[in-house]
Amino acid sequence: MAKPKSNPPVLAAFAVQLKRTDDDGAVPELHLLPDGDFKPQAAEDARQMPKSGTYRLNAKLATGVIALAKACENALPIDYEHQTQRAAENGQPAPAAGWMDGAKLVYRPGEGLFAQGVEWTARAKQMLDDDEYRYQSATFLHDPDTGDVLALVGAALTNRPALDGLTSAQLAALSAQFARQFLPPNSEDDMNPLLKALLEGLGLPETATVEEGTAALATLKAKSAELVGLNAQIATLKAAAPDPTKYVPIDTVNTLNGELATLRAQVANGELDQVIDQAKAEGKIASDAVETAWRGIGRADMAQLKALVAATAANPALAGRRQTEGKKPDQVEGELSSAELAVCDAMGLTVDQFKASKKAMANG
Repeated sequence: MAKPKSNPPVLAAFAVQLKRTDDDGAVPELHLLPDGDFKPQAAEDARQMPKSGTYRLNAKLATGVIALAKACENALPIDYEHQTQRAAENGQPAPAAGWMDGAKLVYRPGEGLFAQGVEWTARAKQMLDDDEYRYQSATFLHDPDTGDVLALVGAALTNRPALDGLTSAQLAALSAQFARQFLPPNSEDDMNPLLKALLEGLGLPETATVEEGTAALATLKAKSAELVGLNAQIATLKAAAPDPTKYVPIDTVNTLNGELATLRAQVANGELDQVIDQAKAEGKIASDAVETAWRGIGRADMAQLKALVAATAANPALAGRRQTEGKKPDQVEGELSSAELAVCDAMGLTVDQFKASKKAMANG
């Protein structure tokens, strides 16, 4: 029995009136999306609405959105009238009005998603000063069934909210394009529900090999046999008077119970590493930043991480590339890789600043 495949993410836009918070009338912060369930304005294209009838943003979803934005190599663009999405249609340039840093996105419970420290171009500042634009319209990817916000694509200064003027085919093409750019590759394989439940019970990912499954079953059988034997010994001791020559010493019982508890703890604590390592081996993790983001999601919600990994297509070009965690085989522990040093140079960070940031992200 095959499981139904989920529909691909869909591109949508949601407009919010600009708020001038600085004394000089500037707009240093954008309120991108509201918290909770929300609907677009009546002028927006109904084709974008999910089956649930509303879009949805909450703390858990915002954590994933912000993590993916931080993993982007470039700042998220703010254009004029969603020209970035219309460029292929009208052939006109799509100049930026400003830029949003993924690291400066914040979520405020009860309010929603905000972009702080927006960098406006001189032209955009003048237009805002002259009150030529009154709205910003965030562009995002959402689940077509539940309406869950999945990723932020960018935003636009506009007086006409929504992605008006695009045909259904153009909207679908743009949705696929931005899903490839801002979300991990998406692929779902049919799997027997019974097999899926068995793999989950063994703590294995859906991509586990036959050999891995066989080994996990063998380990489980061995531990089960030990437990059955121990229970039998306990039952015998309860039914008869203790025989000093045959009773099981309490130290032995405690040792076996300790080993069983340790095994269970190792399975639980190692689940996150198993999921991440398997994703690396299959080329599903494109960068250290993506790995860090996925680990953060896994710590918050393992089920969400498993669903994300299961829906991510294996990339043969990346498979095996990150087996040394981005370091050369002889790289000294604690030192930065060449790729990390390049990031330091590009962002103007010292090695210590980069290490501190990396440690903070790893600790969630």
